[in-house]
Amino acid sequence: MKNGLKVRSLRNPQHGRVRARLQMVLLLVSVCCPPLAGQRLLKPQDILSLRTIQAVALSPDGKTVAYVATETIRDHTSKPATRSGLWTVPVGKGEARRCDAGPGDYAAPHWSPDGSTLVFLFHPPGDEGTQIYSTDSMCGGVHALSKHKTAVVSFEWSPEGRQMAFLATAPKTAAQLQAELAGHDESVLSFSDTDRHLPLVKLWILDPATGEERMVPIGDPNVSGVAWSPYGDKLLLTLSQNNDLDGAVNARLSVVGLDGGSPKNYCAVQGKFASPTWRTDESGILFLGASAEGHEAVASSIYACGPDARPVNLTPSIPFTVTSFHLLPAQPNWLTIITEKNSRYLAYFDPASKKFSRISPAGEVVSNSFSLSADGKVLACAIEKPHAPAEVYAGLLSGQLMALTHLNPQLDGVTFGDTEDISWKAKDGLEITGVLIKPVSYRPGHRYPLIVWPHGGPEGTEVNGFQMDPGQLLAADGYAVLFPNFRGGSGRGVAYTLQDNRHFGDGDFQDVMAGVDDMIRRGIADPDRLGIGGWSYGGFMTAWAVTQTTRFKAAVMGAGVSSWFRLAGDSPQPLWTMQVHFEVSPYDDPNAYLRNSPITHVKQVRTPVLILHGTLDPFVGPGQGREFFRALTHFGVRAELVMYPHEAHGLHEPMHRENAAERILAWYDRYVKNAGSTRAAATP
Repeated sequence: MKNGLKVRSLRNPQHGRVRARLQMVLLLVSVCCPPLAGQRLLKPQDILSLRTIQAVALSPDGKTVAYVATETIRDHTSKPATRSGLWTVPVGKGEARRCDAGPGDYAAPHWSPDGSTLVFLFHPPGDEGTQIYSTDSMCGGVHALSKHKTAVVSFEWSPEGRQMAFLATAPKTAAQLQAELAGHDESVLSFSDTDRHLPLVKLWILDPATGEERMVPIGDPNVSGVAWSPYGDKLLLTLSQNNDLDGAVNARLSVVGLDGGSPKNYCAVQGKFASPTWRTDESGILFLGASAEGHEAVASSIYACGPDARPVNLTPSIPFTVTSFHLLPAQPNWLTIITEKNSRYLAYFDPASKKFSRISPAGEVVSNSFSLSADGKVLACAIEKPHAPAEVYAGLLSGQLMALTHLNPQLDGVTFGDTEDISWKAKDGLEITGVLIKPVSYRPGHRYPLIVWPHGGPEGTEVNGFQMDPGQLLAADGYAVLFPNFRGGSGRGVAYTLQDNRHFGDGDFQDVMAGVDDMIRRGIADPDRLGIGGWSYGGFMTAWAVTQTTRFKAAVMGAGVSSWFRLAGDSPQPLWTMQVHFEVSPYDDPNAYLRNSPITHVKQVRTPVLILHGTLDPFVGPGQGREFFRALTHFGVRAELVMYPHEAHGLHEPMHRENAAERILAWYDRYVKNAGSTRAAATP
């Protein structure tokens, strides 16, 4: 295979020796570059110890926060990769209390309108699917409210708290079950299906007091969202033709009564939308929507709409992204979360003046959602900081929020690299922002190896929060790390996001390279020791970069796209690629997809490439990585392809995550850290 390395699977019998060699490389690096006395540096094993917050729910009286925390199961024999738990903690002083329904997956805590009951989704091991469970406000006992034949997807309390609307896939009919027993298990696929045709999600109403449920008949559509009207007499539904990932592109908003019937279209939405909610007087609805006739990849603006009307953008031309919003009781302002450049923060929005005013202090990154008390005076959310993972915070909206949890004490003694919000000018003069993490051992006037890590999406955004993996992990190993927020990402307004459409790898790649040059100009990066890596679209950017330049000494392509033409045919969400991003079908204009596909230009690659991919990745099929690897080895480029069994688009199993982190560090240490010669003096 010329100079290429053999394809390796983690289940390979040689894995033990591979792991030992990786650990030896890391040991040699630590001997050559020892930490300062008394420092504890981040290690790959530390990423498995992190506890994360998945959901936060504040009680209506503002006195108690319920939250779901998730942690990795480090036992490699365990089939589940993570376990979660439901907890409550008082706002103010007091210890957290676990609401224990036993081992399993917890999600979506919701308080009843009167605050007496906490309801959540729970999936015990071995059960056929997730059901609705409840406990009292003191976690004094847990029991199942629903016993549905299929897994419950989501639920919503009615305004008065006597009913719940919930979504679940329709159970198979007797005829379907009989056909499967006879061997007829074929599927008739829709345009956006891949290897299975998912059953439609339908709407039910549950009486939590009796456990009785009834289906709300609405005909053929798939239901992906439901919101009770303020008076509790009708339901706002998000509908699509099929239960597939392209439903976000072609969904519609409709209204139906509690007894069902034919849903009536409410307003003429176009493109992606999210978080539809009623105005308090039921005169209309509000939602987050995409602009640019559906070609924007992010629902970034607040829209208002009445029945049978066209939506009106209440926040046109804003230079940032609205992530979530909530109307405050008896107040003119609305509460929002804003993603802007490298930050995500709380802000008031005045619908009269169309102005936003920031609430959150600098240095804090707020989670994508929040929870309010019934009177809108107390708020709870998750907040992270550059050197601290997310914790549950709560307090008066008019005052200072206080941390209620300390979920990761094992990281208290770790020394992290300093972070910095930075900006630079692109080739065409556009301002580009990003986050820089300096090496733990950083000394001004000394140049360091630099790793550039482009984000996914491309509509993603990197914020200056807790960048543990790979950011701080690389910083602990002596690297400077640059997270560029190139054009095409969110957080800079609609026009900024649209600049990437039909031009993947053009302006965004130039933005990244301008950032590299800026790091060299500032005297931080050693121009002879540059590396690049990323996951998903960041994996594409990595593959594209090495076809366009030889400046990088090593690259890590994680679940990356090598052929956009192939992705359009393989992806379970082809409309997301064709309609939103490329704005043309590959079968009408193949060159639009082939022109900026890394595989088209692979002959130009000279950089060693480590390719990591999950064998069950539904979004970017493993063939994308395999194709690029085979082409690299054909041309004699040093490359390694590692396939992780039963992993999807991200790595979840502890052994896989730790192994990938070790491989990434070893790859960069081999080809970047030891490349060329360092420049002792900075030249600003």
